[in-house]
Amino acid sequence: MFRRYRGFTLIELLVVIAIIAILAAILFPVFAQAKAAAKKTVAISNTKQLMLAAMMYMDDNDGHRVPRYNACGASVGTNTNPPTTGTDIWPNLIQPYCKSTDVFLDPAAQRAAYGGKWETRGSHPIGQNTKISGWYFVNAGDPHCAANGMREVTISEMPDPTRWVHFMSSNSGDTLQGWRGYLGDNGGINNLPSGAVIGLNNRHNLGTIVGLYDGHAKWYRATALLGNPNAPYTCVDNSFYTGEWWLDKNAARLKFAIQDTCIMEP
Repeated sequence: MFRRYRGFTLIELLVVIAIIAILAAILFPVFAQAKAAAKKTVAISNTKQLMLAAMMYMDDNDGHRVPRYNACGASVGTNTNPPTTGTDIWPNLIQPYCKSTDVFLDPAAQRAAYGGKWETRGSHPIGQNTKISGWYFVNAGDPHCAANGMREVTISEMPDPTRWVHFMSSNSGDTLQGWRGYLGDNGGINNLPSGAVIGLNNRHNLGTIVGLYDGHAKWYRATALLGNPNAPYTCVDNSFYTGEWWLDKNAARLKFAIQDTCIMEP
């Protein structure tokens, strides 16, 4: 006598498949959020480590902040030491204070890589505040270098280092395509390499990771960091970047225009 084995009907199979699809639709966004949160945590940790490395650099260099690059600016006056292929940019200057080049990266960034030289400056996903101390190596020892006469605010002159910005999530990519990820400012969000290439990136849940002069790093919604060029201003801006005081007029009340000696509003 033969036994008859009853299989699944087509309707039963479709019901099982539908249940699996519903569970997947529920769980996949949760997994994506968990992955994004993990990348954000790594980015905050890396930015904090870069901030601590920059502070150690400043301690070893009489309080001078980390320059964009170890050279004079090629576009101002007569300079005998302009940046060229092979010139060290700020990541190479503080790299000795870091255990690994991985801390210069952001797992959520696209087109990113470590590049410590002038020709690879576009690849960095964490940018140094472009309004720190001008373009040049301060006190480079070159009498033709404009940096020797540059105004530089020291940490002791910062009334609240918890609000003064050093690093931020930036827009990275190929230098030859116009990207300048090694720098950042709060004049725009997700700027493309077409003229205004420096700005913030909001890849972390519409937010930006910021490194501050007291050594900590924090997430901010990118729109809260944007400067307001239409805000009223009652102080004389005598910084190297005269006219960009409005970068300090942001909802997060952080200071980006580091060279502007006007004290921030309380």
